Amino acid sequence: MIIRLLLLVVASAATDTGSIFEQTAKGRCVPMQQKLCSDIPYNMTYYPNPISATEQSQIDHFNPLIKTKCHPHIKFFVCSVFEPMCPEQMPQAVTACRSVCEEVKRECVSIIEEFGLSWPELLECSKFPAHPDLCMQPSNDMGHSARPTSLSLFPRHPSSQSCPSFLVDTDEDDPMAPCALPCKGDVLFSVIHKAQLQKWLSGVAIASCAFSAFAFLTFLIDRSRFRFPEKCIFYLSLCYLCYSIPFLVVGLDPQMQPACSQMHHDGQPPHLLQQQVDSSLCTLSFFLTYYFSMAAALWWFMFAFTWYLSATRKWVPESLEAASIRVHVVAWFGPIVAAIVVVMTHSVDSSELTGLCGVGNTNRVALLFYSFLPRAIIGSVATLFLLTGITSMCRERNNFKDRGTDTSKLDKLMLKTCLFLVVYVVLWLATLAADLYHYAQLQAWQDATIECKHSGIPCLSQPPRPNGDIYLMQVLAPLFAFIGPFIWSFSLKTFSSFKRRICCCIWHPAQSKTPSRPLLDGSGGGSGLGGPGIPLPQPPAPRGGHHLQYVPLSTSSQPRWQQNHL
Repeated sequence: MIIRLLLLVVASAATDTGSIFEQTAKGRCVPMQQKLCSDIPYNMTYYPNPISATEQSQIDHFNPLIKTKCHPHIKFFVCSVFEPMCPEQMPQAVTACRSVCEEVKRECVSIIEEFGLSWPELLECSKFPAHPDLCMQPSNDMGHSARPTSLSLFPRHPSSQSCPSFLVDTDEDDPMAPCALPCKGDVLFSVIHKAQLQKWLSGVAIASCAFSAFAFLTFLIDRSRFRFPEKCIFYLSLCYLCYSIPFLVVGLDPQMQPACSQMHHDGQPPHLLQQQVDSSLCTLSFFLTYYFSMAAALWWFMFAFTWYLSATRKWVPESLEAASIRVHVVAWFGPIVAAIVVVMTHSVDSSELTGLCGVGNTNRVALLFYSFLPRAIIGSVATLFLLTGITSMCRERNNFKDRGTDTSKLDKLMLKTCLFLVVYVVLWLATLAADLYHYAQLQAWQDATIECKHSGIPCLSQPPRPNGDIYLMQVLAPLFAFIGPFIWSFSLKTFSSFKRRICCCIWHPAQSKTPSRPLLDGSGGGSGLGGPGIPLPQPPAPRGGHHLQYVPLSTSSQPRWQQNHL
């Protein structure tokens, strides 16, 4: 079989490179003679054949390739070349469409390339006609031995077909049901890239949780120290902390896959969830990753916007505190609305690389509208606000220096703000670039794999694997975002606050036993629990010669005096 296939390729390489669809001046329809094509859904071919007699004799060499069944329509495609269909009402050679050639070549070329040879020149797809030119497109239900009743001479409409062997059919009775990736499968990513992710994921997730918790605790133990817009940074660290938890769990336990289906039909292997959420772990991982990633984007926007109001519009902190309720409503409830929309539109899917549920892993539309565009727009506007605020601060700093004012504290604040901006923008741009690459990959193979049952495109035998390093960046870049809040909270005052809080919790000094003062009775004598003879403090001396009367207040352990205006 191998020798005959090699002879076929070598012989076809020496053929004429002219078009095989140039029609002769006169021709007619004759019955097909090749036994190999006896079950093809037409029985009349064109004579004389557009290809030469030498090339016609090579059809038997394709028998080994046909037996591999590398594509459902490989036999139909080969027979359409050597014995093209001939409509009796309009005698001419009608071959397969160019799209059929491209589909067959995509799945069968690897068999030929295993021997170091290229695709035969005789079957070069550029020589085949494309719509609207007349050509044949086989129907999806065409078998290898059955004879269908008709052929479509135009590109076919969507119809049902089975999922490819490397995917799981989520519902065999539903022609619109998507195909899903198997649990713990290596379809899109190799074992090497998954091992690299596991090596990085646990360490980065632990660091993200630890440093984000440190930044948020800095705010909790000393709230009076921070006001808006600084408070936004610590809510941002809370979002990073919650976002990192699913990755920490998966990094520490690689066998856990929250996105793996819990319910499946008898005999159906478990698969990664697609367009549905039937697992509590999947729901939790989706909520933590999607909700808190969007909340982090909005808190970044709130930080930039309040910074702009403070530095450019000269809002005082009291005005910002008065508007804090509206800030919290937008930052916390906006992502809830987005998450509800994602669930209602059945856009929750799973990642083969991480095993977590999210948005846009296998659906390019959901990736574009529910993840990429919102974060791109929010991040762009926030960056403009923050840059405008920093520019205003630079002008104020120059004015202070011209007046001889010390600007050392302002310089530190501006340096901290610029570092925070650079860290966030670099990671934000890296994530967006990885999402764009992922969108391009989905556009290339989503319709021919996940959606191939109703897209009208034959399912691929194996989708091309993307660049795993870019996907590693897509997963790890958001986890490194803890660097910004940590830089902001790291200072000597922070360590002093932690030291004071820890000392107060560990060391409780014994209270000294001192006699309590008696309740005041107006005479200064002691008639209560305390000892007698404790003098009362005297009222303040009258001012301006006016005679004022003072009445002692006896409701406190410390005597106080109040003016008697009567």
